[in-house]
Amino acid sequence: MARARIPSRPNHELVFRSARKGEEGTLATVAYRAFQAGDPEAWLRYFTEHAHLALDNVIVAETDGQLVGHVSSLDLTMSFAGADVPFQGLASVAVLPEFRRRGIADRLVRESLRRMRRRGEALALLHPFRLSFYRRFGFGVCELRDVVRTSPDRLPDSVLRRHVRAFSRPRDEPLIKQAYDLARADTTGQLSRSDYWWDVRVFKRSPSGAVYVDPGSKAIAGYLLFDVPEGGAYGVQQLLVRELRAPTSGAYRGLIGFLGALGDQYEVVELVLPRGYGAPLLDEPGIR
Repeated sequence: MARARIPSRPNHELVFRSARKGEEGTLATVAYRAFQAGDPEAWLRYFTEHAHLALDNVIVAETDGQLVGHVSSLDLTMSFAGADVPFQGLASVAVLPEFRRRGIADRLVRESLRRMRRRGEALALLHPFRLSFYRRFGFGVCELRDVVRTSPDRLPDSVLRRHVRAFSRPRDEPLIKQAYDLARADTTGQLSRSDYWWDVRVFKRSPSGAVYVDPGSKAIAGYLLFDVPEGGAYGVQQLLVRELRAPTSGAYRGLIGFLGALGDQYEVVELVLPRGYGAPLLDEPGIR
């Protein structure tokens, strides 16, 4: 347990400690109020069902008996030059709005990193809300990506899209997992995914998809998973590609060609691609 003074409230101590059993509902409320994303029930499941999160790895900030912030540390594994290495995923750095700009988030992150060092954890990664905030702790950019938002008819067509079919989870789930593991071999930065991660972080967020079937081997050689936000009328809908795995040029061209053929239904397709892949994909920049 660590103690500090809140700068703007000198008579109030700030206590840092591990979360306790029974506090999951309070943690969920703080997260929901801090992020205003998801819903309270989803945040409650995050703190009660997450396969990679133990309550001992949730640090809370408390003052006058009120829980005002928290940070989580996830036990994860990723590929590093082809080998699997463990790392900590710093997540859910949350502070209630009325307690912002008092150094609480800073102290939470420092306390989490201190405990990681004490446990012998060598590597920590995160998705930053602001780069300048995390640089002070020694974090640096390790991945750059291209985000492409375009009308489908600006994507290159390909006759290989005839080898693309709809994704069916009951039939294709084990094949998709196998394709993912093959694609992450000899790479750096790709997660080793548990069944929990596939179910909650992948398929639940991307319920639809398409697979590319190699015409020679008849095996799945690539896939994409996507989500279509509710509310858009036919012809002005958006298709958000959450994951694209295409280790061969044929699979890549076929799946991109599949997206390019959807212009009558979708006004915008959004893809996240490796750095440098975005601009060459389009014949013209911009969105219609």
